[in-house]
Amino acid sequence: MTDAGNTLRALIADEIARAGGAIPFRRYMELALYAPGVGYYTGPRGKIGRDGDFFTSLDVHPVFGRLLATQVIEMSRALPDGPFTVVEMGAGKGHLAHDVLRTVEAADPALFARLRYVIVDVSEDLIARQKKLLAAYGARIEWAADLGALSGVRGVFLSNELVDSLPHHQVVMTGDGLREVYVGEKDGRFREGWGPPSTPALAAYFDAIGITLPKGYRTEVNLAALDWMRAVGGALERGFVITIDYGYPADVYYQADRRRGTFLCFHEHKASENPYVRVGRQDMTAHVDFSSLARAGTRVGLEAVGLTDQAHFLVGLGITHAMEAVLACDGGDPRDSDEFRAMRRLMDPHGMGKAFKVLVQRKGVGHAPLAGMAMPAFHITDLLGVD
Repeated sequence: MTDAGNTLRALIADEIARAGGAIPFRRYMELALYAPGVGYYTGPRGKIGRDGDFFTSLDVHPVFGRLLATQVIEMSRALPDGPFTVVEMGAGKGHLAHDVLRTVEAADPALFARLRYVIVDVSEDLIARQKKLLAAYGARIEWAADLGALSGVRGVFLSNELVDSLPHHQVVMTGDGLREVYVGEKDGRFREGWGPPSTPALAAYFDAIGITLPKGYRTEVNLAALDWMRAVGGALERGFVITIDYGYPADVYYQADRRRGTFLCFHEHKASENPYVRVGRQDMTAHVDFSSLARAGTRVGLEAVGLTDQAHFLVGLGITHAMEAVLACDGGDPRDSDEFRAMRRLMDPHGMGKAFKVLVQRKGVGHAPLAGMAMPAFHITDLLGVD
């Protein structure tokens, strides 16, 4: 175990002791991922890409970022005057920012002239990589420590695989009602147990979406995602929010065949369900409940435009034309084109194309149609559920 790993385990054990023997799983996950300097996302270890623990769509092919940039350009037409700000939350190695800036500069110089790009990130290591990659864009790009530093934004807030990694509560429905998962420590090992919910917001969460969990059902509740969405809506004066992540509407998320939840850990591209090993050296993640996310947005003035899957989003933005152009250049045989196969991976109905969803919300910008939402996979009433 590394020195950072030992420091992190000692930090968590100390907090458990000071809390009287147990802390909510949400707090354990927060420390494991985000403890300053030693957490998974805050430490220097490589996380993303072939040599890391997981891939994102940006690692598969740059067409993803280029097409997302075309959606941003289309959205900018709703705000034709004055500064236009793109806020990217959780920017990884900076590739999306690079692709968006480069595409806008080439395709819409007028927009580029008034474009401001802000990255919100917590990892000093990743910020250093971002600054190196994006150095050519100079003062056009800025960094913020958190959303609290932003207000009155006119433009687009976007995130790609951020919400799934926000610390969440783990809950279990028992014969005595809803219980929460807590983490303790004994003989140098972290162990979990059940206890009363640490906050009434957990029960209220299910009441709000009209879901009753059956006995023995274990799942996640991401209250931090709702706080995040409220912060985004509060910081946005006019414009759009694009949230890309894997997940489902609530009625699909909490189906009976998902009674163990969706929580997984990733280390060197291998998945496990054990969060108590490789602490600080593995990612922890759970699917996103897009219904609750959209409902949280409505309470801060964000109107849900639509929810679709990544494949339909990219088709609406023209990926098939890009694939045809690549294939024509590579001789017409998909078997001979690595680039074509990479693009097709983004569209795979058994993988990224179906698993990843795109939620678009708007505020104060009218109702002009958006190319990426031309083929919504879910109806808005299904997404928002009951009141």
